[in-house]
Amino acid sequence: MNTHTFKLHFTGFTTGESKGLHYLRLITDKGIFYTDKRYFQDCSLFARLKKESTIYVGAHQLKDGTFWIHWITDGEIMLEPEHAKRRYHPSFLIALISIIIFTLSGFLTLHPPFDWPIFPFMIVAILSFGLSFYQLVKLFFYIALLRHKGMRDLKEKMELARRGEYGCCQDSGEAYSKQRDVQLQPSLITSLPTRYAIAEGEVLHPEFSTWTTGSGKYRRDFHGIQFQCAGHKLLFKWQVSDFIVPIPAIFTRQCPPFLAENDNVLAVYHKNSCQIDALHNITDDRVYLKRNNFCITNGMKRAAYKFFYLALPCIFLIVSTLIYYFDIESLSQWDWLKYGDSMLDMVILAFWCSNIILVIIEVVSFILNTFSPQVDDWLKLSKILKQTIVTSGDVAKIQELP
Repeated sequence: MNTHTFKLHFTGFTTGESKGLHYLRLITDKGIFYTDKRYFQDCSLFARLKKESTIYVGAHQLKDGTFWIHWITDGEIMLEPEHAKRRYHPSFLIALISIIIFTLSGFLTLHPPFDWPIFPFMIVAILSFGLSFYQLVKLFFYIALLRHKGMRDLKEKMELARRGEYGCCQDSGEAYSKQRDVQLQPSLITSLPTRYAIAEGEVLHPEFSTWTTGSGKYRRDFHGIQFQCAGHKLLFKWQVSDFIVPIPAIFTRQCPPFLAENDNVLAVYHKNSCQIDALHNITDDRVYLKRNNFCITNGMKRAAYKFFYLALPCIFLIVSTLIYYFDIESLSQWDWLKYGDSMLDMVILAFWCSNIILVIIEVVSFILNTFSPQVDDWLKLSKILKQTIVTSGDVAKIQELP
């Protein structure tokens, strides 16, 4: 349960470039905090927080060591998460009605009364099924949110803070809304591949934009920030993948990229297109690396090995259970030796197929890494970042972006 409460000296939020300017950041001596106004019941209360005052926040820690804020109070104003006071969820009722409509329309489709056309019933069945599925997913996340230990702990601390009991809050020092005075340590110019150039300086005139490419199953949604740095007009973009419903913030493990006016950055970009492949935001000590679509990383290989070698025992158990279920009446007539031999052959065949697929992945990875200049340059860039991006004596964690 990675939740915390902090006591901060508030000097104002830094607003990041985002749609609607809802993305906020606080930098303290003991941690960096992010939040999003859209996750709160009344985001207008942010304007009523007084600078140079003491605030208390409840947050959970992300995998890169930063924190995501869920509630804020200064003793008078309480900024609560959007779901805090909801006693019921309308998704249950909507899903129940949709399932009833789906059942009736499905029955009328299979058994139409008189000589009525079945096409209208099919349309109603499809639409009601989609609506019920959507509402059930929303209900699932709501129930998971209520049962989440971290969220329950944050709510308990919030109620204590509402009553003026702040003993559970840690003192996190002063919160700064401006950049920290951090000097650049790495020198990447001599070791970068020739296709890249480097820009160091402050972010000036940032502009957020969204766009899409392709259509249908090839549709891709992108977010991007265009800004000026060291006399260069650069574009930092990343692909976004929205789930069927908004995922509650407590389940997020990393927050979106954050850039604000006057942030101190180090950007590695393509000389021809001025698109950024790697960016180190020194102000909040976060490093972003654009993922190469043609590179099979070690993480992808590990995931493939885990999938194939952990899925095989599950497949074996499922198949054995199905055979047992369908032949339960003739169990006494089974030839157990023959059955075991056939199961062993099936497992060996599955292992052979899995290993062939893994060998193909390794061969394709070797060919791309060896003969593709684009992949080779990306691997060099990734290696340089991991070895040389150092701030305050600690290697910054790299967040890969699609």
